[in-house]
Amino acid sequence: MELYYENSRKERVDLTKEPYLVKDMAELLDYTWKYDTEDEMITGFSRGICTIPLSVNIYADTEEEYRLRCNEMYSVFEYDILNNQRGRLYFDGQYITCNVISNKKEDWDMGILFRILNLQIVTDQPVWIGENPYVFHSYEVTSKDNKRYPGKYGYRYANGLSNNFVVNPHFFDSNFTLRIYGPVTNPQVNIGGNAYLVNIALEDGERLEIDTRSETIYKILRKGSKENAFHCRKKGVYFFKKISPGRQGVSWSGKFNFDLIIYASDLPFFFTKSSYNGDMLLSLAMISFNLSTV
Repeated sequence: MELYYENSRKERVDLTKEPYLVKDMAELLDYTWKYDTEDEMITGFSRGICTIPLSVNIYADTEEEYRLRCNEMYSVFEYDILNNQRGRLYFDGQYITCNVISNKKEDWDMGILFRILNLQIVTDQPVWIGENPYVFHSYEVTSKDNKRYPGKYGYRYANGLSNNFVVNPHFFDSNFTLRIYGPVTNPQVNIGGNAYLVNIALEDGERLEIDTRSETIYKILRKGSKENAFHCRKKGVYFFKKISPGRQGVSWSGKFNFDLIIYASDLPFFFTKSSYNGDMLLSLAMISFNLSTV
């Protein structure tokens, strides 16, 4: 099982091994839809800001070590709070963006090897997000479903332009991030019949980032600074169309590299193979715990 919090500067608190070991996940993965009504009829659904309780055991041999472990954990959480940034809570490859806003800890007691820490997590996007990444190179493409390579996401090599497609494995249109790498002038990528054309010049070491979630387009320069390229997009059509479910064709000039990440969001948690244990009998299930809506 994988469960950890990662803050906005990539510092982690692993909650699956000592000194921090999750105690109670019973309310971590639940979800609740809010609904609107008019004339005794449901008119729509939405999600609000949610708080999630999470209990963690902190293991330590001495009171001094206990306080040290607590402070190390808090420093990771507090960095995001003080900088008004969102961290991520990962569970088996899926994550929610969130912050840890409170904790209630037990006092140290000699002879007890661990103490219970009750955390309170808040999120304004109470959905689990999964990422399906693809990497396209000039005249070749890699995806995470073929021959695997070490790393967070395994990629595979396919056979050139004749096999250019991506698969949105979900039952709804999905957001995505498209990263195009220079050098290239006026790059265009076609996905599922939608043309994503940006009239811009990218030098070697620069990239373009298109994000349909925020509906933004940025040019990232060699030293990391950003330039807004929204005005360079193809005009006359809605530019930020999501990717439809199923297999979608991909075409481009083949003269530049780009990455594509398809997001599965607006979901309760989906079990993956690594999420199973001996008591789980369903091959694919959604679990429901209880997120309390604020």
